[in-house]
Amino acid sequence: MHTAQRSHDINYSSTVHQIRNSCRYVVWKDKKEFTTDMKDVYAAPTKQSAMATLDALYAEWSAKYAYAIKSWRKNWEELTTFFDSPWRSDRSSTRQISSKI
Repeated sequence: MHTAQRSHDINYSSTVHQIRNSCRYVVWKDKKEFTTDMKDVYAAPTKQSAMATLDALYAEWSAKYAYAIKSWRKNWEELTTFFDSPWRSDRSSTRQISSKI
């Protein structure tokens, strides 16, 4: 397996696990709205816009779900490699991640 492909798989897996982990802390009635807002983070075109979106997610949801968002910040360095991947420009990747949550 090529290193780039291995990196893609690890980052894809990490992102899916991060999303699922975050959703564990969200009550059912908020889950759809929260995941829609969270999708904007991993669908952002750049790290900078993803961080700005994460900040907005925190502003919107921190009163209820600070712990869910805290894990994004804690794992941000690992997750930001996802935004630098060459396959990142392929929008189907975002759809693949979305289909796993």
